[in-house]
Amino acid sequence: MRLPVRTLLRRAFETLLASSATPYGYTVAIWCSGALLMHDRGTPTVGDVYLFLVGGLAAFTAVSLLNQRFRSTRPVSKPIALDWSGMLDWLASGVSVGCAWVVAQIGSWVSWLLAPLVVTAIYLLLSTFQLAVSAANRD
Repeated sequence: MRLPVRTLLRRAFETLLASSATPYGYTVAIWCSGALLMHDRGTPTVGDVYLFLVGGLAAFTAVSLLNQRFRSTRPVSKPIALDWSGMLDWLASGVSVGCAWVVAQIGSWVSWLLAPLVVTAIYLLLSTFQLAVSAANRD
């Protein structure tokens, strides 16, 4: 049985929003942290860009490895909870970008490595909190 176009469009939109919430918030947060660094530290060199890349990937790898150690068998997969978590992204994005500003004050090449590391780790941890709160309130 074919779904009506209106139902199909609504489901597609709900799926798109739920699957985009966290990547969108992280993209905004990491871009803003890079902009803060450029404001405080100037145009990055090629080496600085790679330090930024390494910092972000290292944090994601560390958080993922930690998750492997404590993985649950049932992830939260409610689209409505994911939507609400994305709407709460003001917290994860705002705090992580604020932390990037603090790291930018270090005033050396180290800030290019630490800022994305801090932004990534804090964003992922606070997004986890946001999703847990959203899922708990949607049962």
